[in-house]
Amino acid sequence: MVEDHRTDLVVVLAGYSLEMAKLLATNPGLHSRFPTVIEFQDYTVDELLEIADQMLVQDVMMLSQDASEKLRSVFQALTGRGVASRVDGNGRAVRNILERAKRRQAVRLQSAATYTSQEELCTLLSEDFVE
Repeated sequence: MVEDHRTDLVVVLAGYSLEMAKLLATNPGLHSRFPTVIEFQDYTVDELLEIADQMLVQDVMMLSQDASEKLRSVFQALTGRGVASRVDGNGRAVRNILERAKRRQAVRLQSAATYTSQEELCTLLSEDFVE
């Protein structure tokens, strides 16, 4: 289909470099059908933090100062693992980490015997993040 409709069809294959090279190597004709390769670098810690901030804003949530520092350390550990960190994928890992933190926050707030303020409902603390 790629060859038959090459004038009016665009096919994009996306994935990690090593895995994509293996995929293209599975069939000798694939390489010639996908001649353009664009490599994107993994996100930096600051870019991951920016993604997290955008996700939190969408959920009307924020990080305490300690949580912000903790999240930076979690991202530093994630980016320092190289290929092993690709199990979750950089961008997807941000969402997964935030979702786990929100679940921990919910359990933490539920077990609190005191009144929970709006600010507490909207703020993740460092203890909500586990490396």
